Amino acid sequence: MVLKLRVGFFIAWIIPYVFLVCYNIGFFTYIITNAKGLNEINRMGIFVFMWFVFSLVLVFGAIRIIQWYKQGKFHIAHPSPNQETESVEPKAAEKRLSSVPDVPSCLGCRLANGLEEAHVVFENDYVTCLLDIDPLNEGHTLILPKRHFVELADTDISARHAIMNASVRISNALKMIYKPDGISIMQNGGSFNDLGHYHMHVFPRYNNDGFGWKEPAVKSRHSLDVVKQRIAEQLKDGMPQL
Repeated sequence: MVLKLRVGFFIAWIIPYVFLVCYNIGFFTYIITNAKGLNEINRMGIFVFMWFVFSLVLVFGAIRIIQWYKQGKFHIAHPSPNQETESVEPKAAEKRLSSVPDVPSCLGCRLANGLEEAHVVFENDYVTCLLDIDPLNEGHTLILPKRHFVELADTDISARHAIMNASVRISNALKMIYKPDGISIMQNGGSFNDLGHYHMHVFPRYNNDGFGWKEPAVKSRHSLDVVKQRIAEQLKDGMPQL
């Protein structure tokens, strides 16, 4: 696996933070060197209070940056070229899974790691791509991460990259073989995830194949403007996007 720095994320957070730390040091130095004058004009307490508050902000900022670093938000993981064809031996997979409580009972984990019979079309160190046993159309493929994840939000950067990279490869293969009118890529979460293990569907589509969106039983209660504002505010106030 090759880790590449997320330059935009680094510029947006680390560089400004370093600048603010330097500014805080300079501000503290100013207070020390001008202590006598500040006392004479009764401003020492105000300046010390300002420095203290600013220092607290920097401490909380440092904690957040450390959390992001541990979560891998400063890097993008790319599989190395030789990892595209590498696979995990069943015995090694069994040993790795047995060290994680309750995971061996997960059918998705066992399928992804070669512990259950499946029609595997592609795999590497991160994902296994296998045929759906009840396909919507011929060629319907599932992409499963080898590590145990349930929801998309649970996955790490390495898994996300590998899943999306595999979806491109599978899509291109299906286009070459079946010459479909299009490709559908989807993932069901929550109560709609019938496997209990994160997986992505990739399958060829044809005009009038019968698959499509249906009218919802309950219409949206809000206008598009209200929905847009709510989602945009959540994205702005939440964790930075990967």
